Amino acid sequence: MIDRLPQTPIDTPGNAARGAYGHPMDVVGDTGLTKVEKRRILTEWAQDARALKRASGEGMSGGENANLAEIERALDLL
Repeated sequence: MIDRLPQTPIDTPGNAARGAYGHPMDVVGDTGLTKVEKRRILTEWAQDARALKRASGEGMSGGENANLAEIERALDLL
């Protein structure tokens, strides 16, 4: 049997994280989340930011501009 992280409102892809948090450091500072939950949110957020950057490079636009460096700094703090 595979252990699964607890279901939480933030257990959905990065869009939910961006909706709940304005900045990556807001995730780090949220005392209601475990370190695992924070890392999951920030990792998904970083993946989304990378995908947006790739899409932009291919001439596709849209979506909000994610600051990948800020997300990575927040991940480094965990």
